[in-house]
Amino acid sequence: TGAVDAARSWLRAVRAHHPEAFVCESDRVAWILYQACRELDLRIPADLAITGFDDQQVAFEPWGYNILTTVRQDFAAIGRLGVELAADLVAAPRRRRPLRVSCPGELIVRRSTIAGSAARKADFRRVALDHLRAHFAEGGKLEALLPRLGMDAPAFRLRFRREIGTTVARHLAALRIERARFLLSSTSRPIAAILAEVGFRSHQHFLRCFRRETGKAPQAWRSAAHHNTDAGPML
Repeated sequence: TGAVDAARSWLRAVRAHHPEAFVCESDRVAWILYQACRELDLRIPADLAITGFDDQQVAFEPWGYNILTTVRQDFAAIGRLGVELAADLVAAPRRRRPLRVSCPGELIVRRSTIAGSAARKADFRRVALDHLRAHFAEGGKLEALLPRLGMDAPAFRLRFRREIGTTVARHLAALRIERARFLLSSTSRPIAAILAEVGFRSHQHFLRCFRRETGKAPQAWRSAAHHNTDAGPML
């Protein structure tokens, strides 16, 4: 209650400057600001847009969960990244040069910053992209995704291409190559093992997709990454 009261007082003080949006350091802080906005009869997002951080699944009454625009960090990927890098360093401590890697967050756009048809479009993008990223090595597992969206496969593929700007197959291939780049540059695993792990069934298909995304063959890309400490891959 004290935090909401403080946020309400702060909002009254800054309203003279006509702010349109606030980016909060966490979803919990965003929830406090949201409660203060409700008490001051400010509409979200019509009067004030709110963005949080860390996708903490806070319940926003009366909307419930998953209405807050936020920045999601993949903590499982961060942990896996650290373990894989440490294991490879232990296996070959003198062979590897320092490597800079990045595990970026993802902006999840929801109803606290947009409304109406734009919110529905953002929901489709979030659900579809989250699912495909989680299951890219398994072909996307569309049979599990389509019931959530209430769509059949042809309708989903058409809408995905219209709203994402690429085909489902091309997007899945890009995700597989993204993961392959990380494994090539941060581990010493054989290329054949990597292409199988990320979901490619054909070596030739892997080579075509890798060249299309990077402009190089996998082995050439690996060699360049090992000799350039600023060319760290993105997971």
